[in-house]
Amino acid sequence: HLEWSDVEPALEHWFDESPDAVTVSFFGGEPLIYWDLVKQSIDKARELSRKHEKPVSFAVATNATRMNDEIYDLFADCGMRVQVSIDGPAHVHDQQRGNGTFVKVREAIDRLMTLPTVKCKTSTVITPVNVDRIDESLRFVWELGTV
Repeated sequence: HLEWSDVEPALEHWFDESPDAVTVSFFGGEPLIYWDLVKQSIDKARELSRKHEKPVSFAVATNATRMNDEIYDLFADCGMRVQVSIDGPAHVHDQQRGNGTFVKVREAIDRLMTLPTVKCKTSTVITPVNVDRIDESLRFVWELGTV
């Protein structure tokens, strides 16, 4: 994973070199495992946005199992675009991602959808575990209203 010593100069470079706006995206594995680094990056990007008078936007791809009040509050405050991994209804998702994960993910999606400044989308991973139930999974995800 990245360290702050890698991230800070990259943010400064992006703001120095971008012609008009910067988007900071957090993805790869589960970025919320490194919440302190994500939070520090958001704070620094907002500081640089003010300094350079360039707008900044934020996006994250997450499995949403680590969500808590602090994360929801910061996501709402910075207008985060959130892509949540959900692979179908509970029996499909939990088979692929681990028992009990569906409940956490569904709660996170429901809460994210109530935050007016947050845009919530979903992603569904198709693997040999769930390919035979792709119709069921995609119908379920479509009905969430996040597609």
